[in-house]
Order: sequence, then structure tokens, then C-alpha cells
Amino acid sequence: WLDLHLDVRLGSERRNNVSRPLEMLHPFRIPSYSLVRVGLFTCPLLLGHVGFFAVADNVTGQDMRDPVPRPDKLPGLIPVQPFTFLVGVRWLP
Repeated sequence: WLDLHLDVRLGSERRNNVSRPLEMLHPFRIPSYSLVRVGLFTCPLLLGHVGFFAVADNVTGQDMRDPVPRPDKLPGLIPVQPFTFLVGVRWLP
């Protein structure tokens, strides 16, 4: 009746690779991270074709950030991958 999906992504520490003078002026270091995604899917319940699903991204609430494209214009790091929860209906032929 139910399928449970678990996805774990691990990332190592990232640092800028100094190849331009701009990167030497604005170094960054992003710590290692782990993202957990959990999904729950039903088998077709209605009319033999309609199922339901629920997916949660970044279950642990890890604060993940990426470097900015132009550090001279925008200092710091950009937050990405917040906790998200999605519920929906899917059609299975």
C-alpha cells in the first residue's frame, strides 16, 4: 500500500579555487553538509490509477549555502535548500 523513499546526500567542505584576483579578495569556505529527503507514496487507490504522495526535503533543517556569483556586489553566501514539504496526487497509467 505504501512506499517509503529515503535519500541522503552528503557533501564535503568547499572552498574557493583562487584563479582570479577577485576570488583572492573574497575567499569563502562552505562547511560539509548532509541533506535528508523522505518520501511516502501510495499505490493506486482510486479507480486503479490515482495515488497520493508526500515528500519532505531537508528534514534535518541543515543550513546549506552556496557561493555568490559576484562576491564584490553581494557579500556572504546564498541560502539554498530550505525545509520543504509537498503533498499531491499522481496519476499512474
